[in-house]
Amino acid sequence: MRLRIIVPKESSPSLMEKVNAWNAETVLKDESGHQLSLVCEIEPSILRDCDALSKCSTCNAFIGDVKQYRVHLKSEWHKHNLRRKTRQLPPLTADECLASVNRLFIILSSFKWDY
Repeated sequence: MRLRIIVPKESSPSLMEKVNAWNAETVLKDESGHQLSLVCEIEPSILRDCDALSKCSTCNAFIGDVKQYRVHLKSEWHKHNLRRKTRQLPPLTADECLASVNRLFIILSSFKWDY
């Protein structure tokens, strides 16, 4: 089973310990930005027995343990996808969300505001 896991960079050592303990094969590892995105192949039976991961159905991503999940729920990425979900739009990945926010910032910063 292919699994995509996204955690804050400071949590990456504990995630890598778990991935190694599961004997999972890392397919893709991206440490850009403020988070680690990891795609790995894992035995389905291990995932069923594991309560170390939480899945966000709004963002369609595995987040990490319960503490990381709570942090994720307060993130701009999650809030952005909640707004998209209410408009019946598909979720953005963390990188797509960051690019979208950056584009919006560039557009807004080009305006001259009179106060």
